[in-house]
Amino acid sequence: MSISEKEYFAKRTQQVKLKTRIMTVVGVGGFFGSIVFGGIKSILSEVEKQREQPVVQSPTSQLENQARGYELVLQREPNNILALEKLVNLRLQLGDNQGAMELMKRLVELHPERESYRSGLATLEQRMGKEGGQE
Repeated sequence: MSISEKEYFAKRTQQVKLKTRIMTVVGVGGFFGSIVFGGIKSILSEVEKQREQPVVQSPTSQLENQARGYELVLQREPNNILALEKLVNLRLQLGDNQGAMELMKRLVELHPERESYRSGLATLEQRMGKEGGQE
């Protein structure tokens, strides 16, 4: 090999090493940059969550919200048995015996063969009779 070939190979080896170093620095920088930006994003989202005050609802307001939801279902589907049953239970939990009795009457009209609906209605009527007698 001549001197010019040796110089060429030496120069070329230096260029390859330089390019390798540059690519290594860029790769490492990109890797750590993505870690830093991901960390910043998660920290900012955590700070934002802490700023938001949680809304505390009383159990009664939760029951009322559920009742409103079932009432909306019944507006669309007046004979929805599941919504009627759930709304009866919610009304009883809220102490609205009159509203529960009206819904139970609807259930009995829709399914007179169901003994559980008839016995539930009878129980409600007894409860309403006792409450009416106490007043």
